Amino acid sequence: MSWANFEKKLEPEGVSTRKRASKKAELVVDVDSKYFDVRKYVKTMITDPRITEDNVNGLSHFFDQSKVHGEYYNDNGKSLVNCKALFGLLHPSGWLQGDIVNKMLHLLRQSKLLPNVIHTWTYFETYILDMLRGKKVRALNKIRCGETKTSDGANLPPWAEVSKVYGVLNLNKNHWVALAIEIANKKITIYDSLRPASPCRSDNVPEEIQLLCAYLEKSTGGDWKCVYFEEIHRQTDGNSCGVFAIKFIEHMVRNVCLKQIDQNKIPRFRCEMAMQLFLQQLMW
Repeated sequence: MSWANFEKKLEPEGVSTRKRASKKAELVVDVDSKYFDVRKYVKTMITDPRITEDNVNGLSHFFDQSKVHGEYYNDNGKSLVNCKALFGLLHPSGWLQGDIVNKMLHLLRQSKLLPNVIHTWTYFETYILDMLRGKKVRALNKIRCGETKTSDGANLPPWAEVSKVYGVLNLNKNHWVALAIEIANKKITIYDSLRPASPCRSDNVPEEIQLLCAYLEKSTGGDWKCVYFEEIHRQTDGNSCGVFAIKFIEHMVRNVCLKQIDQNKIPRFRCEMAMQLFLQQLMW
Protein backbone atom coordinates (compact mmCIF):
# COMPACT_ATOMS: atom_id res chain seq x y z
CA MET A 1 0.00 0.00 0.00
CA SER A 2 1.52 3.31 -1.07
CA TRP A 3 1.71 6.18 1.39
CA ALA A 4 2.91 8.59 -1.27
CA ASN A 5 -0.41 10.42 -1.62
CA PHE A 6 -1.02 10.69 2.10
CA GLU A 7 2.17 11.28 4.08
CA LYS A 8 2.31 15.01 3.41
CA LYS A 9 -1.26 15.35 4.72
CA LEU A 10 -0.86 13.43 7.95
CA GLU A 11 0.54 16.24 10.07
CA PRO A 12 -1.31 19.46 10.94
CA GLU A 13 0.24 22.86 10.42
CA GLY A 14 2.76 23.55 13.15
CA VAL A 15 3.62 19.90 13.74
CA SER A 16 6.92 19.13 12.05
CA THR A 17 8.06 15.94 13.74
CA ARG A 18 8.37 12.69 11.80
CA LYS A 19 9.96 10.48 14.41
CA ARG A 20 9.42 6.77 14.38
CA ALA A 21 7.61 5.59 17.46
CA SER A 22 9.54 2.38 18.09
CA LYS A 23 12.60 0.43 17.03
CA LYS A 24 10.36 -2.55 16.44
CA ALA A 25 8.49 -0.68 13.74
CA GLU A 26 11.76 0.31 12.07
CA LEU A 27 12.98 -3.26 11.89
CA VAL A 28 9.75 -4.59 10.43
CA VAL A 29 9.22 -2.10 7.64
CA ASP A 30 10.61 1.19 6.42
CA VAL A 31 7.76 3.55 7.23
CA ASP A 32 9.36 6.28 5.13
CA SER A 33 9.44 4.17 1.98
CA LYS A 34 7.05 4.86 -0.89
CA TYR A 35 5.42 1.48 -0.48
CA PHE A 36 4.32 0.61 3.01
CA ASP A 37 3.26 -3.00 3.58
CA VAL A 38 0.15 -2.46 5.70
CA ARG A 39 -0.60 -6.17 5.96
CA LYS A 40 2.88 -7.07 7.21
CA TYR A 41 3.06 -4.11 9.57
CA VAL A 42 -0.32 -4.75 11.21
CA LYS A 43 0.31 -8.49 11.54
CA THR A 44 3.59 -7.77 13.31
CA MET A 45 2.18 -5.16 15.67
CA ILE A 46 -1.07 -6.87 16.68
CA THR A 47 -0.61 -10.05 18.67
CA ASP A 48 -4.26 -10.49 19.72
CA PRO A 49 -5.33 -13.97 18.50
CA ARG A 50 -8.86 -12.68 17.97
CA ILE A 51 -7.61 -10.63 15.02
CA THR A 52 -7.77 -13.03 12.10
CA GLU A 53 -5.94 -13.13 8.79
CA ASP A 54 -9.20 -12.12 7.12
CA ASN A 55 -9.43 -9.05 9.40
CA VAL A 56 -5.93 -7.92 8.43
CA ASN A 57 -6.52 -8.59 4.73
CA GLY A 58 -9.80 -6.70 4.91
CA LEU A 59 -8.11 -3.64 6.41
CA SER A 60 -5.38 -3.73 3.76
CA HIS A 61 -7.98 -4.06 1.01
CA PHE A 62 -9.88 -1.10 2.46
CA PHE A 63 -6.76 1.05 2.10
CA ASP A 64 -6.20 -0.25 -1.44
CA GLN A 65 -9.62 1.07 -2.43
CA SER A 66 -8.39 4.62 -1.90
CA LYS A 67 -6.38 4.22 -5.11
CA VAL A 68 -9.66 3.88 -6.98
CA HIS A 69 -12.10 5.93 -4.93
CA GLY A 70 -9.86 8.58 -3.35
CA GLU A 71 -8.62 9.34 0.15
CA TYR A 72 -12.10 9.94 1.59
CA TYR A 73 -13.36 6.46 0.67
CA ASN A 74 -15.39 4.90 3.51
CA ASP A 75 -16.98 1.88 1.81
CA ASN A 76 -20.32 3.64 1.35
CA GLY A 77 -20.59 4.42 5.03
CA LYS A 78 -19.72 0.94 6.27
CA SER A 79 -16.48 2.24 7.78
CA LEU A 80 -16.64 4.57 10.78
CA VAL A 81 -13.86 6.72 9.28
CA ASN A 82 -12.43 7.33 5.83
CA CYS A 83 -9.10 6.15 4.44
CA LYS A 84 -7.29 9.43 5.06
CA ALA A 85 -8.24 9.54 8.74
CA LEU A 86 -7.41 5.87 9.22
CA PHE A 87 -4.02 6.35 7.54
CA GLY A 88 -3.23 9.14 9.97
CA LEU A 89 -4.00 6.81 12.85
CA LEU A 90 -2.15 3.75 11.58
CA HIS A 91 1.05 5.43 10.39
CA PRO A 92 3.66 5.65 13.21
CA SER A 93 4.12 9.39 12.69
CA GLY A 94 0.55 10.20 11.71
CA TRP A 95 -1.64 12.88 13.26
CA LEU A 96 -5.04 11.93 14.68
CA GLN A 97 -7.99 13.83 13.28
CA GLY A 98 -10.85 14.83 15.53
CA ASP A 99 -13.11 12.31 13.80
CA ILE A 100 -10.85 9.47 14.99
CA VAL A 101 -11.08 10.75 18.57
CA ASN A 102 -14.87 11.03 18.44
CA LYS A 103 -15.38 7.62 16.86
CA MET A 104 -13.13 5.91 19.42
CA LEU A 105 -15.06 7.54 22.28
CA HIS A 106 -18.29 6.42 20.61
CA LEU A 107 -17.03 2.82 20.40
CA LEU A 108 -15.92 2.95 24.02
CA ARG A 109 -19.31 4.21 25.16
CA GLN A 110 -21.21 1.64 23.09
CA SER A 111 -19.05 -1.32 24.09
CA LYS A 112 -20.71 -3.99 26.19
CA LEU A 113 -17.36 -5.47 27.18
CA LEU A 114 -16.28 -3.17 29.98
CA PRO A 115 -14.92 -5.22 32.88
CA ASN A 116 -14.02 -3.44 36.12
CA VAL A 117 -16.04 -0.30 35.37
CA ILE A 118 -16.63 1.30 38.75
CA HIS A 119 -18.29 4.59 37.80
CA THR A 120 -20.90 6.04 35.48
CA TRP A 121 -19.62 8.23 32.69
CA THR A 122 -20.33 10.02 29.45
CA TYR A 123 -18.27 12.06 27.00
CA PHE A 124 -18.23 15.14 24.82
CA GLU A 125 -16.94 15.39 21.25
CA THR A 126 -14.04 17.50 20.02
CA TYR A 127 -16.22 20.08 18.28
CA ILE A 128 -17.31 21.40 21.67
CA LEU A 129 -14.27 23.70 21.51
CA ASP A 130 -15.79 25.62 18.58
CA MET A 131 -18.94 26.14 20.64
CA LEU A 132 -16.93 27.38 23.60
CA ARG A 133 -15.04 29.85 21.43
CA GLY A 134 -18.24 30.98 19.75
CA LYS A 135 -20.00 31.31 23.13
CA LYS A 136 -22.87 29.15 21.88
CA VAL A 137 -24.32 28.74 25.34
CA ARG A 138 -27.65 27.29 24.25
CA ALA A 139 -25.95 24.54 22.23
CA LEU A 140 -23.52 23.85 25.08
CA ASN A 141 -26.38 23.59 27.56
CA LYS A 142 -28.11 21.02 25.35
CA ILE A 143 -24.96 18.90 25.30
CA ARG A 144 -24.53 19.22 29.07
CA CYS A 145 -28.16 18.31 29.69
CA GLY A 146 -28.10 15.31 27.35
CA GLU A 147 -30.49 16.89 24.84
CA THR A 148 -28.18 16.71 21.81
CA LYS A 149 -27.27 13.56 19.93
CA THR A 150 -23.64 12.89 19.08
CA SER A 151 -22.38 12.89 15.49
CA ASP A 152 -23.13 9.14 15.49
CA GLY A 153 -26.73 9.73 16.55
CA ALA A 154 -26.15 8.43 20.07
CA ASN A 155 -28.11 9.68 23.07
CA LEU A 156 -25.89 10.50 26.03
CA PRO A 157 -26.94 11.04 29.65
CA PRO A 158 -26.88 14.49 31.28
CA TRP A 159 -23.55 15.40 32.81
CA ALA A 160 -25.11 15.87 36.24
CA GLU A 161 -26.25 12.23 36.29
CA VAL A 162 -22.81 10.62 35.89
CA SER A 163 -19.62 10.50 37.94
CA LYS A 164 -17.27 11.56 35.14
CA VAL A 165 -17.49 13.36 31.82
CA TYR A 166 -14.54 12.54 29.57
CA GLY A 167 -13.36 14.36 26.49
CA VAL A 168 -10.38 15.35 24.38
CA LEU A 169 -9.54 18.95 23.49
CA ASN A 170 -7.08 20.27 20.92
CA LEU A 171 -4.74 22.92 22.33
CA ASN A 172 -3.31 25.53 20.02
CA LYS A 173 -4.39 23.40 17.03
CA ASN A 174 -1.46 21.00 17.49
CA HIS A 175 -1.83 19.04 20.73
CA TRP A 176 -4.52 16.73 22.13
CA VAL A 177 -5.14 16.39 25.87
CA ALA A 178 -7.67 14.25 27.74
CA LEU A 179 -10.00 15.74 30.35
CA ALA A 180 -12.12 14.29 33.13
CA ILE A 181 -14.91 16.52 34.46
CA GLU A 182 -16.49 15.90 37.87
CA ILE A 183 -19.67 17.94 38.13
CA ALA A 184 -20.27 17.08 41.80
CA ASN A 185 -16.76 18.16 42.82
CA LYS A 186 -16.53 21.08 40.37
CA LYS A 187 -13.20 19.84 39.11
CA ILE A 188 -11.51 19.34 35.74
CA THR A 189 -8.53 16.97 35.67
CA ILE A 190 -6.09 17.38 32.78
CA TYR A 191 -4.12 14.44 31.35
CA ASP A 192 -1.33 15.94 29.24
CA SER A 193 1.22 13.55 27.70
CA LEU A 194 3.58 16.44 26.85
CA ARG A 195 3.59 18.13 30.24
CA PRO A 196 7.16 18.11 31.64
CA ALA A 197 7.67 15.76 34.57
CA SER A 198 9.70 18.19 36.66
CA PRO A 199 9.23 20.69 39.52
CA CYS A 200 9.88 23.65 37.21
CA ARG A 201 6.87 22.99 34.99
CA SER A 202 4.08 25.55 34.71
CA ASP A 203 0.70 25.02 36.33
CA ASN A 204 -0.96 27.46 33.96
CA VAL A 205 -4.24 26.23 32.51
CA PRO A 206 -4.43 26.44 28.69
CA GLU A 207 -6.85 28.95 27.23
CA GLU A 208 -9.07 26.26 25.71
CA ILE A 209 -9.60 24.61 29.10
CA GLN A 210 -10.16 28.01 30.73
CA LEU A 211 -13.07 28.51 28.31
CA LEU A 212 -14.59 25.21 29.42
CA CYS A 213 -14.05 26.06 33.07
CA ALA A 214 -15.66 29.50 32.66
CA TYR A 215 -18.69 27.96 30.97
CA LEU A 216 -19.11 25.40 33.76
CA GLU A 217 -18.77 28.07 36.46
CA LYS A 218 -21.48 30.15 34.83
CA SER A 219 -23.83 27.25 34.08
CA THR A 220 -23.51 25.35 37.37
CA GLY A 221 -22.64 28.15 39.80
CA GLY A 222 -19.61 28.37 42.05
CA ASP A 223 -15.88 28.18 41.47
CA TRP A 224 -14.26 25.35 39.56
CA LYS A 225 -10.69 24.10 39.81
CA CYS A 226 -8.40 22.62 37.18
CA VAL A 227 -5.64 20.19 38.16
CA TYR A 228 -3.05 18.18 36.27
CA PHE A 229 -2.75 14.43 36.74
CA GLU A 230 0.95 13.64 37.05
CA GLU A 231 1.13 9.85 37.41
CA ILE A 232 1.46 9.16 33.69
CA HIS A 233 4.25 8.44 31.23
CA ARG A 234 5.09 11.17 28.73
CA GLN A 235 5.31 10.88 24.98
CA THR A 236 8.75 11.15 23.39
CA ASP A 237 7.65 12.31 19.94
CA GLY A 238 5.40 15.05 18.60
CA ASN A 239 2.66 12.97 17.03
CA SER A 240 1.35 10.54 19.66
CA CYS A 241 -0.68 12.90 21.85
CA GLY A 242 -4.01 11.85 20.37
CA VAL A 243 -3.30 8.17 20.97
CA PHE A 244 -2.21 8.90 24.55
CA ALA A 245 -5.38 10.95 25.17
CA ILE A 246 -7.71 8.22 23.91
CA LYS A 247 -5.89 5.49 25.82
CA PHE A 248 -5.95 7.60 29.02
CA ILE A 249 -9.75 7.73 28.83
CA GLU A 250 -10.07 4.06 27.90
CA HIS A 251 -7.92 3.02 30.85
CA MET A 252 -9.84 5.25 33.26
CA VAL A 253 -13.14 3.77 32.11
CA ARG A 254 -11.75 0.26 32.53
CA ASN A 255 -10.16 1.11 35.90
CA VAL A 256 -6.67 0.25 34.63
CA CYS A 257 -3.50 2.04 35.80
CA LEU A 258 -2.51 4.84 33.42
CA LYS A 259 1.14 3.98 33.94
CA GLN A 260 0.57 1.04 31.60
CA ILE A 261 0.51 3.51 28.71
CA ASP A 262 3.95 4.40 27.38
CA GLN A 263 5.61 5.42 24.13
CA ASN A 264 6.85 1.94 23.25
CA LYS A 265 3.26 0.67 23.04
CA ILE A 266 1.99 3.46 20.81
CA PRO A 267 2.62 1.69 17.45
CA ARG A 268 0.65 -1.32 18.68
CA PHE A 269 -2.10 0.93 20.06
CA ARG A 270 -2.36 2.66 16.68
CA CYS A 271 -2.78 -0.65 14.85
CA GLU A 272 -5.29 -1.95 17.38
CA MET A 273 -7.35 1.23 17.21
CA ALA A 274 -7.30 1.20 13.40
CA MET A 275 -8.52 -2.39 13.40
CA GLN A 276 -11.20 -1.62 16.00
CA LEU A 277 -12.53 1.28 13.94
CA PHE A 278 -12.47 -0.86 10.80
CA LEU A 279 -14.35 -3.69 12.55
CA GLN A 280 -16.51 -1.23 14.55
CA GLN A 281 -15.77 -3.20 17.69
CA LEU A 282 -13.58 -2.64 20.74
CA MET A 283 -11.31 -5.43 21.94
CA TRP A 284 -9.46 -5.62 25.24
